[in-house]
Amino acid sequence: MLIDFVNHASLIVSAGEVRLMSDPWLEGRVFDEGWALTAGTAMTYEDFKDVTHIWFSHEHPDHFLPDNLKKIAAEYRKSIHVLYQETKDKKVVRYCRGLGFKEVTELPPRRWVRLGPDVEVLNCPNDTTWLADSWLCVRTPGGSLLNMNDCGAYRELPAIKALVGDVDVLATQFSFAQWVNNVEAVDARRAHDRRVLESVKRQIDVLRPRYVIPFASFAWFCTDENFYLNADKNKLRDVVGFVRDNTTSEPIAMYPGDRWTVGEAHDSASAISRYEQDLTEIADPALRPRTRHDTVDARSLIEAGQGYRRRLLAIAPPFLVRAHLAWQSYENRAGFGVGLLLNLCRLACLSVEPANLFVTDLGQAFAFDLGGGLQPVDIPGDACDIMLSSASLAYCFRFDWGGETLYVNGCFQENKNWRAVEAMAYPNRFFKYCNLLRRADLGYELSWGVAVRSLLRKLAA
Repeated sequence: MLIDFVNHASLIVSAGEVRLMSDPWLEGRVFDEGWALTAGTAMTYEDFKDVTHIWFSHEHPDHFLPDNLKKIAAEYRKSIHVLYQETKDKKVVRYCRGLGFKEVTELPPRRWVRLGPDVEVLNCPNDTTWLADSWLCVRTPGGSLLNMNDCGAYRELPAIKALVGDVDVLATQFSFAQWVNNVEAVDARRAHDRRVLESVKRQIDVLRPRYVIPFASFAWFCTDENFYLNADKNKLRDVVGFVRDNTTSEPIAMYPGDRWTVGEAHDSASAISRYEQDLTEIADPALRPRTRHDTVDARSLIEAGQGYRRRLLAIAPPFLVRAHLAWQSYENRAGFGVGLLLNLCRLACLSVEPANLFVTDLGQAFAFDLGGGLQPVDIPGDACDIMLSSASLAYCFRFDWGGETLYVNGCFQENKNWRAVEAMAYPNRFFKYCNLLRRADLGYELSWGVAVRSLLRKLAA
């Protein structure tokens, strides 16, 4: 089994006549231009002539990027078989069919599918942690590879082991890939990344791979608002040392363009050094310019907020939308102890709190709710849930996945007082609105059953 490393979460597994590529992100900035690739990509679009299959783990743009796919020559797309998990929304499948790929197959979960005489794959969605991600196991006569990308399927590891059996190579994420607290919370981010390494160790302990490829973390936060997050990300040199010192697996560090035959010796030192040079360049904005968005005026923001409100209310009957948001507004409060009666009364009245947002470049606070959409309010910034730029807020409103993008690119700061008072596990009220529309975007129907199951989980906790 031959492995070519493309970039970030993308690699090509070759065996026999099959060249299976995962999650191609070759160029460009993603997540509202809040992420950029750490290293340049050696592979070119001309090289797709030799690719037989492409598998996408999920639709996040650092894994599935339409702008990159459209640059693959039409004649090459006609020879490539696309593989994707079964989903409710079918967006990725429809898009790839529209681009004219040779064939687009929805892989049945937990079932081996043969791609050629020497290659079979097993795809499985990660339903328990995040509803849109998946992992893939590739089995060949020359070895097997388990691509866990960033799906975070840690609780399911024994079940995964039972499904895939022995694993030669594990490819997995090694650092955080979203907002992790405010600028000053350095200790919280470092603790978070230590937990990421412990999760990698648990994967290795359960799956027992001979080799581990740290990947799916080769991106940097590339705006002025989120640049601070880069300082506390796990560094590849430390990750390689951790795996060597704390597990029985051999770490394989790969730089874009590196090639490795499974079972052969591999020198990771060169890749590590080259990434460290990239990080030095990233620290200098003259060498790696940061994204800067134009200011969006208040009138345009308000109009975008009204459109978002209308889309929210169109998910289901407005009464049901309000009931779900009312439940989500209170389920993470002090819980079913202190304040239970008050919260249940609020829930019974379908009281949905507005999200208070301070738009930094406008110097203005706004409130968003189902009744009035987005409206300016006369409150100070420290009374708002989060602080963000007008461009980031406009992106949230313009796209059903905008709130998720904001959380991933980390271009906001939360009100610390809100977290302390409300004991929220997830930042503030605004994301409750965003999450509801994102679930609908993924094809999940809004129903009373969802609320009942959430209540039962709360009571059982």
